[in-house]
Amino acid sequence: MPPDETEFFHTDRAHYEYLRQQREAAEDAAARERSARSGCGLLWLLPALLALASVVALDDVLAGYPGWSEGIVARLPQDWVDAAGDRWWAAVLLGLGVLTPLWLLAWVVAVVRRRVAVHLRRGWLLGPPRWAWLTLATAVRAVLTLAGLVTAWQVVRLARGVPLQEVADVRTPALVVLALVGAASALRALALHRQLPSAGPVSGGW
Repeated sequence: MPPDETEFFHTDRAHYEYLRQQREAAEDAAARERSARSGCGLLWLLPALLALASVVALDDVLAGYPGWSEGIVARLPQDWVDAAGDRWWAAVLLGLGVLTPLWLLAWVVAVVRRRVAVHLRRGWLLGPPRWAWLTLATAVRAVLTLAGLVTAWQVVRLARGVPLQEVADVRTPALVVLALVGAASALRALALHRQLPSAGPVSGGW
């Protein structure tokens, strides 16, 4: 029997419709993802600027506690301190050695932040606790990262014979650090809340 051309026509048309629906579904999903992530670039830039703005205040906060940076210098081998005072490359190595432990802790916090966040759900009801967790973990990570930078800078200054500034009251710079890091962490957490995968489908628009 000759082949039924009508059957082939309907089969090809059904296959074409199926491919078209799949393509449209993929385009709709991509459009929804772009819409959900719109503005995330600004939510990454502003927190970075706010965090960098808190470095000067954090320098005053740590300088107000002489036992912090000066205590680290007192515990270092004297040969290292002398070498850092005489050679710039030794000072760089000393600074890297001081900030590395704090940056490793910050990296651990970032790993824990993500692993916990992907097991939390999004939505109008369950989204705020997830965002609060991301804000807290991001704040801890930011403080560790910035403290590593400032501590390394202060240790290098002390090793090269440059005394730290005298700070009579650390409350004002501490409040500045708290406000800037808190705002930066809240914005960064909002971007992470949108971008990181969550447990289960999103219930609602948050």
